[in-house]
Amino acid sequence: MEYKTIQLAFDSGVATITLNRPEKRNAISRALVEELLAALAEVEKSAAQVVILTGAGKAFCAAWTSTS
Repeated sequence: MEYKTIQLAFDSGVATITLNRPEKRNAISRALVEELLAALAEVEKSAAQVVILTGAGKAFCAAWTSTS
């Protein structure tokens, strides 16, 4: 699946999910939540045994905003 608000990478049994909305300080939006759930489902089906959740830019994650 192609993601717009996150990035998903696999390397040697490790999946890394990066919240990728640095211009919004990675604020949670409906689109991001949907993509995050899809990515987690993808990881669950993979051979990965570890998941790293990180954020792009200066902030890991900002609060939910209804206008994002």
